Amino acid sequence: MGIPDGDVVVLSSKIEILREIDFLFQIKAHESTATTFESKEDDQRLEALQDRAVAEWQRNKLRRNKKFGFWPKKGTVKLATIHSFKGWEAPTLFLIIERQPLKNHATEEEFASDELIYTAITRCIQNLIIINLGNAKYRDFFREHMPLVEAR
Repeated sequence: MGIPDGDVVVLSSKIEILREIDFLFQIKAHESTATTFESKEDDQRLEALQDRAVAEWQRNKLRRNKKFGFWPKKGTVKLATIHSFKGWEAPTLFLIIERQPLKNHATEEEFASDELIYTAITRCIQNLIIINLGNAKYRDFFREHMPLVEAR
């Protein structure tokens, strides 16, 4: 699309989705990224630790360090959760909306809520690309309120 990498941000409410996208950027495309969370490799290393308290402490420390230097990394695609991107804006924003879980399988905090979707959309300055991974609620909403946009 001719958009500079530094103008692109990918948001989702789930770190797991973003971690996989980050991994693909790093391994498949050989592109640097900036994230607000640990890499797939770091996550696997932390999951292997026997002491869960130590693992969680190290995970939190990694995330704090990543967030501290997140925005100043110019020229790279940035990946962040919607929560960690509050207060920021981006010229081009890819919003990934995950599938809504079955009832009694997840809490409201574990998937995108109306407030989170609104927060994410309002972070975009110019180009908004919404990738809906099968969430019928938001598919129907966007079809109704953005009829000129083709839903795939």
